[in-house]
Amino acid sequence: MTESQAETISRSDKPVLVYVYNDVADEEARYSIEEASAFFDDKVAVGARLFDCVRIDRESAKTDGALKGHLGSENTLIFLRPDYTFSKAIEFRSTKVKSRSIFSAMCKTMKL
Repeated sequence: MTESQAETISRSDKPVLVYVYNDVADEEARYSIEEASAFFDDKVAVGARLFDCVRIDRESAKTDGALKGHLGSENTLIFLRPDYTFSKAIEFRSTKVKSRSIFSAMCKTMKL
């Protein structure tokens, strides 16, 4: 998407939850975030329905203006407000990410 195309995009109805994964050959590793226990928490599961959820590989994210400045070295969750401005990033250095931190980022993004 070019800068001029990005300027013509209007505000979305929902905030965006972007999962940026490292480019790996192993498909199971690519989707390991779904196995994280934090996503089995009821508040996080219900909260995720209020977001447009997207998966993108790191190489593609590096070219996206809204994402490129917020990439970590590991798989990363990036929360964007409905106007596509940055809200919060959570880097998955291990699978021990707490559901509380994800839910807190969701609330911050939605300003609850």
